[in-house]
Amino acid sequence: MQQIDDLFELAKKSESLHPDLVPHVRKTGHFDMIHHPLLVTTFYVPQLNAMYNRQYEAKKQYVKRMHESGDWSAYVSMFEKLPERITVYRGEPDREQSRPFGRSWTLSRWHAAWFARRFASGEMAGIVWRGTIAKSKVIALLRGRGEWEIVVDRRHVRDVVARRPCEMPRSIGTYPLTKSTGTYHGRSHWWSVLENAETLCARVPDADREVCRAFALLHDGWRLNDDDDPSHGLRAANQIKALKTRLGLSPFQHRKLIEAVARHADGATSRDPTIGVCWDADRLDLPRVGIEPSPKYLSTDVARRSIWAI
Repeated sequence: MQQIDDLFELAKKSESLHPDLVPHVRKTGHFDMIHHPLLVTTFYVPQLNAMYNRQYEAKKQYVKRMHESGDWSAYVSMFEKLPERITVYRGEPDREQSRPFGRSWTLSRWHAAWFARRFASGEMAGIVWRGTIAKSKVIALLRGRGEWEIVVDRRHVRDVVARRPCEMPRSIGTYPLTKSTGTYHGRSHWWSVLENAETLCARVPDADREVCRAFALLHDGWRLNDDDDPSHGLRAANQIKALKTRLGLSPFQHRKLIEAVARHADGATSRDPTIGVCWDADRLDLPRVGIEPSPKYLSTDVARRSIWAI
């Protein structure tokens, strides 16, 4: 109760925004927000300056204590796992002036897609910028909000390309894709799995690209919710059985797709290159739900080498 009372008292207090934060107030669509490396707010309301200032001061003290003690374990352990060259993403509204100039990027394609569509109209609107950066050039890795945020100097990001989630296929063969089933398992996830699958297929020659593409777009298409739904793989497989020739796949490819979809959430691995790529493409998108992909649950050597680099 005391913490709640303290929050109410801060909300009543009138003061100017901390000078360190002022340059980081930016306009985003119809709203202002604070986007400082230590403090990010979805909305900026001047009446809450006291609260923002206390949050900022507390985070500065926390960083100071870690610096003095030399104990950066909350971040360093994760940072050390990163490859020497990292793939990073940044989401922006789909506007003519959109450019990948910001310092805040993310290791998660899904999170970049979320930021891209945050103030846009349409579920798959916006631009996702993809680039690579040497780990030695990363300023900070921030995991506090579950966004896998990477703070960089934009000048060190290389091979930058723009991807538009809205360009994701809307059908497979003559079958229109089902409506998105949720935030974490909806179209942004399907698109991310599709991008992963395309990259992995290019490096795993024996993987069937058409099956992997169909898997990406269908594997979560019949979920009942965005949380615990242990039967969603079997449910999707049964639905796919009924589609038969509508997907434009051969009978062999159709059976392979059904097998991959039915067992994709079981935590198993596969020596079959096509099924392995399907499952790996899905599991490499686990950062969207705050989970670091584990090599133990990846089927292909390519995927195990590609964590945070795909």
